[in-house]
Amino acid sequence: IGYNWGAYPYWRGVPSRSPDDAAMRDVAAVMSRYAGSGRVNRAPYRYSTMNEIVYPVHGGMEDWGYAASWDTSHVTPCAPKANGGYAAEKTHYGRDAIRAVTILVETSDQKMPPASTLGGEEGVYGAGGPADGHV
Repeated sequence: IGYNWGAYPYWRGVPSRSPDDAAMRDVAAVMSRYAGSGRVNRAPYRYSTMNEIVYPVHGGMEDWGYAASWDTSHVTPCAPKANGGYAAEKTHYGRDAIRAVTILVETSDQKMPPASTLGGEEGVYGAGGPADGHV
């Protein structure tokens, strides 16, 4: 379970903390406790910044969506070219416009985990039961 930061500008040999790190960490901790182990390794889902538990990336959507309107020294406006792009004036945002917190949840290192590990709908509310799974 990862949260901001997750990009190279916020990695200086050790990960830096976003201004809302304590709140994001608390949300991720609750998600981890609620999810339980998912029967995989019988350990709770790990949680931390994406830089720490996933890896830093160039131009991560999560960091852009969180900081594009106020951290202009690290996050640059988008300049889409796909499908003909769009006007540059559509990429100017007020200082308070872009502040979304995005939580990345990766439940498996496998992109197609075995069906037997997926669980079922009733497993969401029955941790440890026969329908408990990691997805």
